[in-house]
Amino acid sequence: MAGPQVLVQWVVHLNAYVCDNADPAVADAFWAGFRVRMAVPEPIEHLRLHLRTYWFCGHTTAKTAFDALLADDVRRLAAAGRLPELATGPLHLRARHVLEDSGSVDWDHKREVCQAAATVAELRPAVFRALLGSYHAVSGSLDPAEALALALLDSLHLPAGTEHLPQLRAVLRKGVANHYKDPAAWRVCR
Repeated sequence: MAGPQVLVQWVVHLNAYVCDNADPAVADAFWAGFRVRMAVPEPIEHLRLHLRTYWFCGHTTAKTAFDALLADDVRRLAAAGRLPELATGPLHLRARHVLEDSGSVDWDHKREVCQAAATVAELRPAVFRALLGSYHAVSGSLDPAEALALALLDSLHLPAGTEHLPQLRAVLRKGVANHYKDPAAWRVCR
């Protein structure tokens, strides 16, 4: 069995191969496999970690990964009036996991996907995790100036006891887009 260092090297080479390959079939096959592996009740944690720390952290890789893993499907379903299909099954599982892990994905890129997913009651907790992750991720951000993040948060109709809900609502009302821009804001709202 390969040690952790060998696995890390293998993953780095695979990422480079996918990113640098001019043949679109390579990326299509990679993302198809990734989608299948994210559409299970408990995806491999290392896969989710890799998604959060590599694919969703880079400016160009985040958009590519988010589109391939979720956004393209959500846009297609929304255009066809079929968003309720996100409520159950493998697509629901994949959507839930991708949203939960999407903290570093640029808010401007995932806003419409979060809005669409919020119309599906079964995905509202995952949309909340996406918002919370965007607020707390070093490279994440929400745009409270437009008040859309707060309106989206309020539209989720989460139970009053949802952990971190009051704090997130309070910092968004104060206009703080990211934890690292004003760390004290979160502590004050506890």
